[in-house]
Amino acid sequence: IQIEGLENITENEMLEQLKQYGLQEGKKINKIDKDIIINQIRMDRDDIAWIGIEIKGTNAIVNIVEAEEKPEIIGENKFCNIIAKKDELI
Repeated sequence: IQIEGLENITENEMLEQLKQYGLQEGKKINKIDKDIIINQIRMDRDDIAWIGIEIKGTNAIVNIVEAEEKPEIIGENKFCNIIAKKDELI
């Protein structure tokens, strides 16, 4: 099992979760349901924006795109500063 795209998540943590949902060394390829594994991990984790699993020969390649932290939402009635990247009129 090869995992690509990890930055903040540890490889061991991801391997344990993949194993929990049925992707582990020694398992027959026709017994691996990639869609179920992908959907379960996406439902369990907010820190993963996208995950894909590709089987090539006897290898499973797991591609992960980690989610960016959500910005703080400010209520409509609260005052705040607007900071632009460039000088413009607001």
